[in-house]
Amino acid sequence: MARHVLLLATLDTKAAEAGFLSDRLADLGVPVQAVDLSLDQTGQAPTGKLALMEAAAARARAQLAATCDPETAVVVGLGGGTGSQVILKAMRDLPVTLPKVLITTLPFDPRDALADSSIILVPTLADIEGLNDILRQTFDRAACMIRGLVDAVPLDSSARAIGITALGVTQPASAALCRRLSVAGFEPTVFHANGYGGAAFARFVSAGAFEGVIDMTVHEITRLHLAGAHVPMPTRFSCAADLPRVVLPGGLNFLGLGALDTVPESLRNRPIFRHSQLFTHVQLSVEEMARAALLLAGELNAAHAPVDVILPMGGFSSEDRPGGALASPELREVAATTLERAARHYRTRRLDSHINDPETAEVAVAALLEHLP
Repeated sequence: MARHVLLLATLDTKAAEAGFLSDRLADLGVPVQAVDLSLDQTGQAPTGKLALMEAAAARARAQLAATCDPETAVVVGLGGGTGSQVILKAMRDLPVTLPKVLITTLPFDPRDALADSSIILVPTLADIEGLNDILRQTFDRAACMIRGLVDAVPLDSSARAIGITALGVTQPASAALCRRLSVAGFEPTVFHANGYGGAAFARFVSAGAFEGVIDMTVHEITRLHLAGAHVPMPTRFSCAADLPRVVLPGGLNFLGLGALDTVPESLRNRPIFRHSQLFTHVQLSVEEMARAALLLAGELNAAHAPVDVILPMGGFSSEDRPGGALASPELREVAATTLERAARHYRTRRLDSHINDPETAEVAVAALLEHLP
């Protein structure tokens, strides 16, 4: 078969809609191969639906593994509430760079499902329950977009890429790192270390996207082990074990929580910084900082490639500075001492500068370049 599209749908309930999309793609010269995700709930108790969904996703993964080949240009899913969740599970194992499109009623918050999957969402707004003008227009536009993806030529991937982690509170440092790496002939790729972006960072590192890493914002270790919203990312701090790596304690000094009125009462007596109406940063305790630093040290000691830990003792985030809402030299000292004492595989270096100072970026880039050809 020529370059084609795989279309995932529950054909027992969405046959007409999937047929319309298939016909529209065929009109545009795109062959379509359907993958049926029907749950077959005949005789099943309502409590058995979750098991049926898992079984459908497993079947879909197996079918995708068997049918997805070099001529598969795009994988497309079409689903309502149940079908979309099954399709997302099935798509997660596909290569991160393979184009994937989900046409969905979007009856859930998609952030968890999309954290590391590079799936393009096309919301239908109307329910997928029989064809109508709204759905036909949505499917028609989606077909045109998919046609473009089929024809897309892969971009040149010869750049020498470096993975970087950042947050708003370390953005000046990220910008400085990017400038210096670009001057040195490398292409920086920045990920938002907010409990979700780290999953994408780990996925791309594992896929071999980078020659080296500057994990400048390790804030997600507090989300994973102390508090804060996040998705599962078991390889967040181990994925780069075989790459030259520079690590800084960006954002290690606070818990990343939600809107202020959602912060537990037990934490409201601590120093707090309202990053926005939706996000609140709560300072770690001494015990939490020691634990977070020790957890990070354990991950870094398991590395196989060189690791340099840069400790900017002037502050770990924008508000960890003289006069800042989260200023704490004590916490910085706890982190630095813990990381220094636990070092087995990595080197540590203290700086007087703040993490967002230009000097810090200069030292970090120089340390990484030392290990790159």
